[in-house]
Amino acid sequence: MRTVPYFSTKSAILIILIILVGFSYWSTSNLGFIELYDDVQYVIENSDVREGLTWNSIKWAFTANHAANWHPLTWMSHMLDCQLYGNNPGGHHFTSLVLHIINTLLLFFLMKKMTCGLFAGAFIAALFGVHPLHVESVAWIAERKDVLSTFFFFLTILFYFYYVNKGGVWRYTLALVLFVMGLMAKPMLVTLPCVLLLLDYWPLKRIDDKATFNYKRMITLFAEKLPFFMFSIFSSFLTIWAQKSWGAVASLRSLTVWQRTANAFISYVLYLFKTFWPMNLAVYYPHPIHFVLWKATAAFSLIAIITFLSLWYIKRVPWFFTGWFWYLGTLVPVIGFIQAGQQAMADRYTYIPIIGVFLIVTYGIEKIMRSCRYRKIVLLSGSIAIIAVLSILTRKQVMVWKNSSTLFGHAVEVTRNNYVAHSIYGVSLLGYGEFEKAISHFTEAYKIRPDLQRAHINIGIAYEGMGNLDSAVYHYRMAIEAEPGSWKAYNNMGLVLVKQKRYSEAIEVLKTALTISPDSWEANNNIGIAYGRKGDFQKSVQYYSRATELNPAQISPCLNRGNAYFNNSMYDDAINDYRNVIRLNPDYADIYRILGNVYMKNGDNIMARRYISEYYKRCKHCLKSDSVGIDDGFEDRISEPVFNNYSN
Repeated sequence: MRTVPYFSTKSAILIILIILVGFSYWSTSNLGFIELYDDVQYVIENSDVREGLTWNSIKWAFTANHAANWHPLTWMSHMLDCQLYGNNPGGHHFTSLVLHIINTLLLFFLMKKMTCGLFAGAFIAALFGVHPLHVESVAWIAERKDVLSTFFFFLTILFYFYYVNKGGVWRYTLALVLFVMGLMAKPMLVTLPCVLLLLDYWPLKRIDDKATFNYKRMITLFAEKLPFFMFSIFSSFLTIWAQKSWGAVASLRSLTVWQRTANAFISYVLYLFKTFWPMNLAVYYPHPIHFVLWKATAAFSLIAIITFLSLWYIKRVPWFFTGWFWYLGTLVPVIGFIQAGQQAMADRYTYIPIIGVFLIVTYGIEKIMRSCRYRKIVLLSGSIAIIAVLSILTRKQVMVWKNSSTLFGHAVEVTRNNYVAHSIYGVSLLGYGEFEKAISHFTEAYKIRPDLQRAHINIGIAYEGMGNLDSAVYHYRMAIEAEPGSWKAYNNMGLVLVKQKRYSEAIEVLKTALTISPDSWEANNNIGIAYGRKGDFQKSVQYYSRATELNPAQISPCLNRGNAYFNNSMYDDAINDYRNVIRLNPDYADIYRILGNVYMKNGDNIMARRYISEYYKRCKHCLKSDSVGIDDGFEDRISEPVFNNYSN
């Protein structure tokens, strides 16, 4: 009879958690791709991922170290999304939200099982589900690896718990397999074997309570985890290799041991601060230009004091020991001793670690309130208030991730000396045609980092957009002086020279770009443009063809080659290229008009009508007409090449 209300209470908690997390994150369905950050590499321009789940794409997932990581299961999850939702970002966001909800429920289930605390487990799970620090992991499509790897993290602990309580080699093996799958989603899980040892002490109590540590028992438990540690070590080496091969690991010259150590302890404290005061969250936190000694010393002292207290009172408050070392230990791979990337810290890194802080807070409050007369009322009302505030803050933070402009514009507002945020926000402003405003942000980025040659490239692009071609050339030259090996600066300057009709100069500049980066499809495409404008059809087609070979997924060289064929009355060849453009991007409406007109030139009126009719269907804003004649100025427009200005 007593099991019925208990079951009902647990079911009600599960439903409340689903509603709570869904309410906090539901607006993610309205978010787009973050086109100026890693979503490009992970989905938007990743042809292997966009292909969906095929044998070739799965093979690529297991053999590639793309984006400085080896995480095949993460790649496969993105492939499945592309197969299900195509280019609709709402579907990709929905998958991440579902995984986050499942993770929240799994955490509740784990806390209830291991600690036998129904409401304490529910509060920890609710904190996890709605905390604003987790928005980055859920709302950023490229961070699918966070929510996916944590799913396997919790399942591993769950089956380890079953193994501890019920035994069985198959349970242990399943836990190990799930752990390996987690590593294949994100290598940050390398600390999981240490987490299992912490759980052995509390709450699983597999160590003798009569002494602080039973060393013989500890050795046995450590030996039990050896297969886990072996996979962790292998994953660590594999990750370092992948990141080094992409140049993502900072050298000791760029960041000294002192800078790394100081940043690590300061970050530990800042993560704690943001856990309790989750305001002014940003997608990117820059490394301080100079570390203040007293800040690093104070941070180290605070961490040392808390660590000492957790060890001193280990017998009295074992949950404090487990929670604190959970927090410290799971952050080690990303705390910056081995610096991957340029950021000082990142909200996404807290997805698993702050569970330890939630555990300390929950059991600490419960212990403090144990003697309170109105304990249940105070705890319930306080919990509801905290969760409500966090949920509102999370909903607000989710909308920051609407697009690249809102995301990096917010980062500029809430951080200082953030040259990365200024640069990327400036690039987003270029897309809206706000050139002068973009130049101000690029200039600010250059003031913060005078060695930043990319600022000159982006300023040049802005001036080019404003029609001030001489200023654009000047800044591209400045970028080349700052970094003579920058093929992008040569590439962009060559394009401006083409627009100034200085074709011979443009060809020489673009040849330099190709000397630096011979496998650049953009440079090959653009030198093809220069030769085409100069009237050298053969050279033009040669370089367009090379660009197409280098990147078959890009429509620009294929379209430009088709234009070149058309302008030389080679209509059949032009038709083949234009049809290939449709295959690559069927949503590019103008190509149907172009192809229809080419068929008209080639004398095929039936096909001409078919494609121009399709053009009007897709181009809703165009005026419909019964005429299938050639548009006025068609030859001029069709010969206009597709330019490629790529900012960093």
